Formats: sequence, structure tokens, C-alpha cells
Amino acid sequence: LSIRRQRQMCIRDSGLIALFSALMAALFIETKLREEMGMNPIKTKNHILLIGWNMKGRKIIERLHNDPHHKGTEVVIIADLDNKPIQDDAVFFVRYKNLLDTQMLLRASADTAQKIIVLADYEQKFGADAFTTTHCMLARKVNPEAQIIVEMLNIHAREYFEIAGANDIIGVGELGGLMITEACLGNQSDILTVLDKLKTS
Repeated sequence: LSIRRQRQMCIRDSGLIALFSALMAALFIETKLREEMGMNPIKTKNHILLIGWNMKGRKIIERLHNDPHHKGTEVVIIADLDNKPIQDDAVFFVRYKNLLDTQMLLRASADTAQKIIVLADYEQKFGADAFTTTHCMLARKVNPEAQIIVEMLNIHAREYFEIAGANDIIGVGELGGLMITEACLGNQSDILTVLDKLKTS
């Protein structure tokens, strides 16, 4: 081949490489954006599923990942949010809008979760526990075996949560987030014992 022909081929090959690199970069960016916006289904198992999001969510995840037995445990958040609420490589996000259903829960691999935490929606002035109960009932339908921990705002809603299939029902308050995490870690009974001693001392 002539030198001119070789140069043309080199230029063409360089252009193809640049185009391929640009396409790969664009695909990577699109994938990351979709992940941040919760648009991709999550395929995992033996994870902790967090349904809903409020001010306790971040502390619950941080405490879980600080526990030696749960360090690096994958957490999947499914919530009515625009973007992933916490930046953590072991945390994944699935977005739903308005009403949660079993198909959306399956996008978050609810059927293979080992534990499910259902947080209350503080923005719901009336009937927040009714929404939490519905989410608990849907989670139990999708996953009959998982431990389900729910956050309760009104003490009179306890019976509804029991009927919906909740294993642990935690009342709202400053200790609520701690109790939710400890229930997930299996330490709730220890905390309750300490609280009982404080009340009687």
C-alpha cells in the first residue's frame, strides 16, 4: 500500500476508535443516570429492602453497614423519590410513583430479600399508617419468608400491622430509628430490656 493509503486507513481507524469510545462513554453515563433515577430493575438476593424513605433512612443504613455482620450487605431502597437518596456502592434504588404494587416490588427483588423495613411517610398527615400497612401487606404477599419490620405512627394501628404480616412493629420517636435497626440486626430484645430497666429504676 502507498503511504497515502496507509495514512487514510490510520485516520479512518482512529475515527472509528474515537466514535466507539464516545458511544461507550455515552452508554455508561446513561446507565448511571438511570441507576441514580431508580429506573433500572435490581437483581440481587439476601439483601435488605427498605420500602419508603424518611429522616431515619440514612441512619438505619449507616448503622447496618457499621455492624461487622452486615458490613457490605446490599440495601435496596424503593421509594417515591426523584433520585437515589444516599450515595453508597452497596445501596441501590428503585423508584415508584404514587402507588406501590407487587410488580414494582419485584423490580427491587423483594421476593429474595432476607429482611424488609417499611418506613412511615411523615408527609402523609392523615392515614400514614394505612399506607405503611398496605406496603407491609404487599411485601408479605411477594415474600412470605422475610422478616418484616414496620415503623408505626399511631399505637392503635398495631393490630392492622399484625394482620398485614409484620414481624416487628416499632413506634415512632427518637429511639425509633435505633429500634428499627436493632430489630433488623436481631438485637431488639436487648434494647427493650435496657429500656425496661430505665423505666423501673
